[in-house]
Amino acid sequence: MDYDLLVIGITITSCVLGLPIVKAVVRRFEGKGPGSLTGGDERLRMEVEDLRARLDAMELVDHRLTDVEERLDFAERVLTQQSVLDILAVTFIFGGGSLFLLAISPVGRAIGDRIRGSGKRVPDDVARQIQDAQMALLDEIEALRQEVSEVQERLDFTERLLVRGREAPPLPQGEEVGQ
Repeated sequence: MDYDLLVIGITITSCVLGLPIVKAVVRRFEGKGPGSLTGGDERLRMEVEDLRARLDAMELVDHRLTDVEERLDFAERVLTQQSVLDILAVTFIFGGGSLFLLAISPVGRAIGDRIRGSGKRVPDDVARQIQDAQMALLDEIEALRQEVSEVQERLDFTERLLVRGREAPPLPQGEEVGQ
């Protein structure tokens, strides 16, 4: 809450109301002016009425000042709520921190080395063994493909034989041997 405006309002109110009252009291005790004890009760009443009017005006100003302070408090609450920029800032701070920690970790270093192409090299003998195993696997795959091709041909041949067997007329019955 902005207390500066409240303090300024109270100071202005007390100066506007307090100064004429203090002057009137001083004049009355000194015996000078229209509100002295020697006479002029009518003038004193008029001055009191004037002060009451001023007090009413100051109460209205005080009410308006309170309304403005409430509006200001509302505006401050609205402005201090998290906005999209605040959320993005938090995301970038924590995301950046996470990326930094990843970068200094062994995993991050390995990823960096891999990107730069300066990772650990495989020894030549291990590389040859891997290439030999690859070649053996490729040869085996080729042999399996050839076997599957042969099995497919046999299946096609068998299907053709079955189709011909259905289309061909049955063979005549032969005579029995031995009669």
